[in-house]
Amino acid sequence: MGNVLYELNFNWVESLPFIIPLLVGLGFIFTFKWYPSQNPGTDQKCSKGHVGYVIAKWIGWIIGAFAICLFVLLTLAHIADYQEKREILDNNQAMVVEGIVEKYHAQSRGGHDTEHFEIDGIYFEYSNAELSNGYNTPACYGGVVKDNGQHLKIKFVGDDTGNNIILY
Repeated sequence: MGNVLYELNFNWVESLPFIIPLLVGLGFIFTFKWYPSQNPGTDQKCSKGHVGYVIAKWIGWIIGAFAICLFVLLTLAHIADYQEKREILDNNQAMVVEGIVEKYHAQSRGGHDTEHFEIDGIYFEYSNAELSNGYNTPACYGGVVKDNGQHLKIKFVGDDTGNNIILY
């Protein structure tokens, strides 16, 4: 065995869903830059609809700021999680199991399932729908774990929920 089939790396593509709150936040904030041009006068004091416009503008700013903060927090948490796992791997603090893949269950391409297997009684489960730092590519999408009988050496770490996250 000597070929490295997977090693933990930071992939910005897996962070793309975090952009959704950013876009929502910017949408709420910039709507009120655009709105007066579509509804002339609403941004003028004492005009019809001005009070509603001001209230909606403040609500938009609050929701927008919250969504942007959510984006920042999710992104920073994702980066910090990666750095923590990378440090564990680099310092040889990860748990190691080596053996034959058993009880392999493939994830179907269109399904809402997970791929899972065991090596020497240690259970691993993952899905490409997960936003996590660690191995999560099922065989149907080009993953390296293919079937029972495959000999693998895996370096992993447990998470807070008791799942084993494959780092190498």
